[in-house]
Amino acid sequence: MGTLTILKRVGRYFVPYWRGLALSLTCMLVVAASAGATAWLVKPVLDDIFINKDERMLVLLPVGVIVLYLVKGVARYVQSYVMRWMSESVIMRIREDIWYFDPEGYGVFREDHHRRSDGPHHE
Repeated sequence: MGTLTILKRVGRYFVPYWRGLALSLTCMLVVAASAGATAWLVKPVLDDIFINKDERMLVLLPVGVIVLYLVKGVARYVQSYVMRWMSESVIMRIREDIWYFDPEGYGVFREDHHRRSDGPHHE
């Protein structure tokens, strides 16, 4: 079985969650951009606050850093939550497709259930 075939088989479980995937990807991009923005803010902090002694920037830049870290934290939380929710939902769907629970509550593989005409045998 080729890689493309496996990706198609598994990928069909993620199709209903395309919005969640898009949201998670967007949050990943926000986290990456905010990490870059944090590094970018170091130069203005050094230049404007310490060298030029700009008092206005002494107020603005710390607020900007706090807001940036807040946005980064929220994006990281949403991305983590959505990915965990999607993965658990996909695993549940795969389990439902693999297992069959008969009226007595016994779980058997769906293949075994379809092969046996009189239902699952229990020893």
